[in-house]
Amino acid sequence: MRPNGIESLSDEDLLHLEKTLSRMFADECEEAKHFQSNNSNARYKPQRTLRILNAVRATKQSKRIKEQRW
Repeated sequence: MRPNGIESLSDEDLLHLEKTLSRMFADECEEAKHFQSNNSNARYKPQRTLRILNAVRATKQSKRIKEQRW
């Protein structure tokens, strides 16, 4: 039985997910700039998207290393 989750995604799926999250992160950063300029005492940062993006990148790296070893 094949495991569910991010580990079971193909390299193409991970690449697509990384590109989509990168665009989303860029949009959120731009939105955060506008939000901070309009609300000087509020601190809005798109941390969740960055954590997910880093997880996808780490998974890609891990899969690449595992493939090289075997």
